[in-house]
Amino acid sequence: MTGPLSGIRLMDFTHYSVGPWACALLGAMGADVIKIEPPEGDHQSRTPPPLKNGIAAVYIAMNMNKRCAAYDLHDPAVRDTMYEMVRQSDLLIENHRPGFMDRRGLSYETVSAINPRMIYCSSSGYGSRGPYSQMGSTDMYGQAISGYASVSGAVGDRPEGVKGGAPIDLTASQYIVAGVLAALNARELTGRGQFVDTSQMAAAAWWRTSWTHGP
Repeated sequence: MTGPLSGIRLMDFTHYSVGPWACALLGAMGADVIKIEPPEGDHQSRTPPPLKNGIAAVYIAMNMNKRCAAYDLHDPAVRDTMYEMVRQSDLLIENHRPGFMDRRGLSYETVSAINPRMIYCSSSGYGSRGPYSQMGSTDMYGQAISGYASVSGAVGDRPEGVKGGAPIDLTASQYIVAGVLAALNARELTGRGQFVDTSQMAAAAWWRTSWTHGP
């Protein structure tokens, strides 16, 4: 695919919505996105209907503009393959709990030692530090914990999350894209990659600053 990111290769270690949508957007800009999934596939591919050819429609939408490959990252024999891909890539994006990639031999320190030009982005639920760092998250959890749900719905009613959409997930995706594009620009100036660290909660805080009940 042609576009402003043509020639940029992205290793996509993401799942569910936040990371996959960010990588799909970068693919729409022309990046060559290789989505790396476990042998059983991304859990989102098996979520409820609607389905197309047995695959969840939401998974298809979140993973357009990509090529997919299945690897068992628990298998040490796979690491040489991953490291060769690291040498040939520009970006790595993951949205697991902190420590997930480290345990699979793909920490930022390891990856950047192999390829100093690599831009590595981690997007967790609640950030890489703090008491919630090891908690999983979804859009609704983000709405509740950030306080966003308290200003949604009718005045005087119980807190109510936004239904039928995922504003925090998709805002977090935009944070990833913005951070990665800024890092690509910085690499043009310095010749080196860098670590981009963001989270669902960072996106939720942004939403919370701009939404209040009326008078």
